[in-house]
Amino acid sequence: MSYVSSENALRDDSTPEVVTVARDDLRVVSAVISARFTEEAAEQQRLTLLDDLLRATSHLARALSEHARHGLSESRGSHSRWNVSEDAEQVYALLVQYGTFVRQIGREYEPQGGS
Repeated sequence: MSYVSSENALRDDSTPEVVTVARDDLRVVSAVISARFTEEAAEQQRLTLLDDLLRATSHLARALSEHARHGLSESRGSHSRWNVSEDAEQVYALLVQYGTFVRQIGREYEPQGGS
């Protein structure tokens, strides 16, 4: 299964070598997930950002599951049709996407005065 378009492939030089997800950003994301805004535009923006994040989360979870399943099969001597290196690249590309959304939400909704 493919979850990332070729524009987002790991081999793309624009893909960072390191992905960082900060605990504080995840705390902000958790708060935003539970929040509700009375202003319609703010609520719509919150939902749009969360839809993107949660879609990325779902794709990442599936890719991780596939990588683990393929790796388990491959590591036990059952050479398969799967290419675990390609699986790993897919996982990384999706991790970059997930991390980008987490940081975006963390920056956008960071409590005033820092966390």
